[in-house]
Amino acid sequence: METVFRVGDKVFDLRYGWGFVESIDLTGTVYLPISINFSDVIESYRLDGRTLEFDDVPLLSFTEYTLNGFSLERPIELPEVGEEIVVSDSFGDPDGEWFLRTFKSSKPTLEYPIETNSGEYKIFKRLR
Repeated sequence: METVFRVGDKVFDLRYGWGFVESIDLTGTVYLPISINFSDVIESYRLDGRTLEFDDVPLLSFTEYTLNGFSLERPIELPEVGEEIVVSDSFGDPDGEWFLRTFKSSKPTLEYPIETNSGEYKIFKRLR
């Protein structure tokens, strides 16, 4: 079975708050193979983020729980300021033009959220 979690990920559980994935045992021999360090306690989880097989939903999330629920979608890792990236305004167009630029900041609420040294763009890809 696969998991969306990786060692070092920052994760949230309503009972403990924020913690980090300390280890994942993918041998298939451990019932609760994911260990999370919540600074004052280490808790174990199944590969899907549930604690018990009969739990309805996972308790682990990449975001805090809200009235809208929680997320198992990995957050976008933004580049460092000054890092070279390639940018484009062509969503889903493999033949769209890509430009080499230097990352300045991200403004996720805007239509063109990626600010570079020479303008704003819709999407980016990291070079590393």
